[in-house]
Amino acid sequence: MQLTEKKLQLSEDITLQNVDETGKILEKKIQNVQKNFEELNQYYKMAGLENINGKLLMEIIDQIQEMIQQLKKMEEEVEKFKKKKQCNKSG
Repeated sequence: MQLTEKKLQLSEDITLQNVDETGKILEKKIQNVQKNFEELNQYYKMAGLENINGKLLMEIIDQIQEMIQQLKKMEEEVEKFKKKKQCNKSG
């Protein structure tokens, strides 16, 4: 194997490691956001907040749901990237 090929292989390996680590970080963040969302949702149900406070809390919950969706999309893209790199690596 030529030096250039070895460098390219090493670069691909490092990239895949970074993608894998990023995926794990994103998964932890998604879990934390979901936990926070569940806690907020429980608090909202138990507290019986006034109308204005309830609206504010619902806005926060909507924002958290959007963040969860964005994190899930990012995780899906990371997974696609990993699969593509693995296919390129094996192919």
